[in-house]
Amino acid sequence: MQYMSLFIASLGFLVIHFVSATNLREMVIKKYGQNVWMILFSLLSLGFFVWMVIEYLGAEAVEDLWVTPSWWLWINAILIFMGLGLVILSNIPDKDARLGKGVFAITRHPTNWGMALFAFAHMVSNPSVEAQLFWGAIVGTGVIGSYLLDIRKIKTGGERWAKSPENSSWLPFWALLKGRTVIAAEDFKLLPVAIAVTVFFVAMIVHVAFFGTYILPL
Repeated sequence: MQYMSLFIASLGFLVIHFVSATNLREMVIKKYGQNVWMILFSLLSLGFFVWMVIEYLGAEAVEDLWVTPSWWLWINAILIFMGLGLVILSNIPDKDARLGKGVFAITRHPTNWGMALFAFAHMVSNPSVEAQLFWGAIVGTGVIGSYLLDIRKIKTGGERWAKSPENSSWLPFWALLKGRTVIAAEDFKLLPVAIAVTVFFVAMIVHVAFFGTYILPL
């Protein structure tokens, strides 16, 4: 079948991330150590992802599953900006970063949710079968994977994670809506925000250069 290889690669990418939240992970770590698990996990994740990319880029274009409306392009740009922002802000080293503050007040897993938002935007904007398989695997990893990770962290991550439901949430903005935490402008430092905005505009330039379309509907 035309998409079988892409399906297997995408499924493998999903499964390896789900396995990291199961007892199998603990069994490997207990027997062989943390470093062995991380090497295996990293190699398998990278291998399946590279396989996904190769199959996705090499897939033959077929009829789209739906027509993307023009108004979606603005939502698409917002989701991509938010996704990149969550990933970047949560990965820039910050000695003041903690759960329930800044980007971690939005969700306990901003990197995962940022990837999911970025991928979901691409799923809707690219209504082909191959896009649904490729980007769908990343959405699934970001959402379901982070949920399973959240459960494991709360159980085994120590006091900080055990108390995390008091001032943060797995679901973005849920703790804010429930009044368990607040978000303040001073929690976001200027340099990381400037980097996030810069990356977004650089991504627009790269997107035009490689794919011929703008992220913003201009």
